[in-house]
Amino acid sequence: MPQPKYKISKQLLKSLKWELEKKVYYPINSKLDCNKVGELILKTTGKSVSESTLYRMLLRPDNQHSPYMHTLEILAVFLNYKNWFELENRLFELIQFQYTF
Repeated sequence: MPQPKYKISKQLLKSLKWELEKKVYYPINSKLDCNKVGELILKTTGKSVSESTLYRMLLRPDNQHSPYMHTLEILAVFLNYKNWFELENRLFELIQFQYTF
């Protein structure tokens, strides 16, 4: 049975990238950066997210990637959230906050 994919808006991906950069204390601008983040995710969570998956999600110009829910769950745990939906709600709050100014 195929894993479920999840469509994410460009705005949400931008906020997710910002949260990841905050967590790792450096900008994510290249495949090498994605590789470093992937290694940190593995060390922290014991689960892997590949360099290419992170690159497609965060840096690919068209940003038309629909990641697997499992990947989003790993990223949420890495960012100290219980699950993807909790992280997604937080990211939406941040986006709304940005629009109030």
